[in-house]
Amino acid sequence: MLSLPDPCRSLGILPNLPFDVWVDASISVGVGILVNSRWAAWRLLDGWDSDSQDIGWAEAVVIKLAVTWLVSGRSHDATLKIHCDNTSVIHSFYKGRYRNPARNACLLHISSALAVANLTIEPAYVVSAFNKADGLSRGLLGTTDMCLSPPVHLPDALRVFLEPL
Repeated sequence: MLSLPDPCRSLGILPNLPFDVWVDASISVGVGILVNSRWAAWRLLDGWDSDSQDIGWAEAVVIKLAVTWLVSGRSHDATLKIHCDNTSVIHSFYKGRYRNPARNACLLHISSALAVANLTIEPAYVVSAFNKADGLSRGLLGTTDMCLSPPVHLPDALRVFLEPL
């Protein structure tokens, strides 16, 4: 933020973005994002669950990927609701921290990306049975013509833990 020529963050009420965003993670397959009926999904690779990385980390990572997509589309100065079925992840966004180091690092990256674009996310709890991204995290994918566009750029640091489905 300090390297930006004119860093600022609005304290006013930001308009809502017109995206219906759902995220999910499953240790059996991977993580998935659904945005307005368009999808992206990744398989968790062997060794993903090391160095305090757990299912909560995977749930935070999929929110990070949703934010990465959002910021890459030049969205700014707005609020976005993201539906998630992990209460620990949701509460951490409102508290601003985790006790788990891997999750905390992920939260830091998300917060930094949001701040630069003056974006706010509102994680909203949804019961797992009604999570629209649940099938994606379990490898049940939609047709390729419904892939999220533009595609989500997978950060280099995550390439050792995730691969596209």
